[in-house]
Amino acid sequence: MLDCSKVDPVLHDRWAQGECPLIDGIHYADGTVILFECRALRGHATTEMSLRPLAVSSLDSALTLNPHLWWASLTTLAEIESPTSQVAAVCGEGSSGGDGFVALLCGAERRLGWVAFFQSSNPFVAIAFEDGDAPAVVARSSYGHVWIFPVERPETVLIR
Repeated sequence: MLDCSKVDPVLHDRWAQGECPLIDGIHYADGTVILFECRALRGHATTEMSLRPLAVSSLDSALTLNPHLWWASLTTLAEIESPTSQVAAVCGEGSSGGDGFVALLCGAERRLGWVAFFQSSNPFVAIAFEDGDAPAVVARSSYGHVWIFPVERPETVLIR
């Protein structure tokens, strides 16, 4: 199971205030960040998503280079508890119209396990768990895209 015991105090303090770093990627509880490039490709009638991982970094590194790092204020639009384990998931929107986030919470205390934040995803409006060999958090954006985040390796996210 995902280890939610290693904690970056800055990330957890800001999460408790309803914020996450304004950085596209997966932010783990321990401060590790998988940086992503996320783009909304708008066509005549549809919007497709382009998503690709770029690098592994850390919140500490970002704060060292930019002590005035911007933080997105988050609003939860949906949440769910897993019927088979002690995890919950939440999703919603950030400070700007295109921002969206999905987060996994651990234990009865609902400690942050990871949060996925993207500035071009649009808000995530619905959430569910998909159980099986590789449990996943499944979130639907207001664009109608379905994002599948494996609980143990959310950086391998798929978009349908």
